[in-house]
Amino acid sequence: MKVEVEVTWRELSPEKAEGRTAVIIDALRASSTIITALANGCRRVIPVTQPRQAFELLEKDSGRLLGGERAGKKIEGFHLGNSPGEYFLEAVKGKEVVLTTTNGTLAVLHAAKMAGRVLVASPLNAGALASYLEDEEEAVIVCAGLKGKFALEDFVTAGLLVEEINIRYGNLKLSKTARKAMNSYLNFSRNIACAFICSPHGRRLLELGLVEDIYFCSRKNVFHAVPVFDGTGLVLKNGA
Repeated sequence: MKVEVEVTWRELSPEKAEGRTAVIIDALRASSTIITALANGCRRVIPVTQPRQAFELLEKDSGRLLGGERAGKKIEGFHLGNSPGEYFLEAVKGKEVVLTTTNGTLAVLHAAKMAGRVLVASPLNAGALASYLEDEEEAVIVCAGLKGKFALEDFVTAGLLVEEINIRYGNLKLSKTARKAMNSYLNFSRNIACAFICSPHGRRLLELGLVEDIYFCSRKNVFHAVPVFDGTGLVLKNGA
């Protein structure tokens, strides 16, 4: 299998994405929130770029939940923020969630325009997602980044995913960036929460009092949920 890593979603071009599976990572926190919501029975997570689009979708179906953040805080008028802990079973089971975040939902929608298939990953489902890629010949792992810039937590998570794929299949053809990501993960493998806390985004969440989010999002292989974009939203697929 050939595996590449893009440091931010803006670096994903049609040439790199066409016909390939793109795996989106926004570890703090959109990917983790999407995975948690679907694992807890949410029917679909619909990513949008702007809050106004979310309100428009709510007008069409009042049973939907609006979730998301700007500057790390819940958007005014939304039901939920972007903390995975808010997406517990009783809150989201059987519901559709319309989600908009600063980085992650932009990354998903950008990739969906070009890639053959779009999946979502975080440490929470790294093992399940790696197993799900069993029949793939090529995959590109896309870090959402932080406002178009490098995000340590996403890069380390990309390295974790590369390592999980390597454990299962071996003989990988890794791009230079993919190899750097794997080495970055190995440096933090005993405590990836440290990488999350040390990142600028992690420090910002600490300032907002969201330390529990950081530790939750850094947990490895909690869920077997593999979110797949089906053209309108992210739905659940079960990892092997």
